[in-house]
Amino acid sequence: MKANDVQPNSFTYNYIINCCAQEVSHDENEQRISFEIAIKAFQELRKMAASSNNNDDDSCSTDAYHPDSFTYAFTLKACTNLLPPSPFRTKVATQVFKESCKKGYCNDEVMKRLRWCVDTDNFHELIGTDARDVRINDMPSSWSRCCLPSKRRR
Repeated sequence: MKANDVQPNSFTYNYIINCCAQEVSHDENEQRISFEIAIKAFQELRKMAASSNNNDDDSCSTDAYHPDSFTYAFTLKACTNLLPPSPFRTKVATQVFKESCKKGYCNDEVMKRLRWCVDTDNFHELIGTDARDVRINDMPSSWSRCCLPSKRRR
């Protein structure tokens, strides 16, 4: 894309991260390579957002060049599927989750992916409660201020 002077956007990067997260090989080297690609895509999207005109953490970006709730959910999915349970996986997941909250892009899918990625104690510590069934509506509204309202299925 870049070679053809086409600028990738958040949809492009989210697609890359999600494809990597779905790596089905049990080969540790292939999983590591997939994780590295996913993290590189995540970092590139963050870099694009940082270089845009809107760097205020409290405002919600309206352009297509910033991480969104899909980005954070797919990155947590990549951590869960491609990294073995370890302090490193917990550290990465914690950073991704905290950033999603800070930027206002935490939703129920991000919370679900976090729950699958870290152990129960770390999950409860990160969300600030030991309640069993927690939804984003139970959390501070600032965590999800930039998320679009979910549509209920009928």
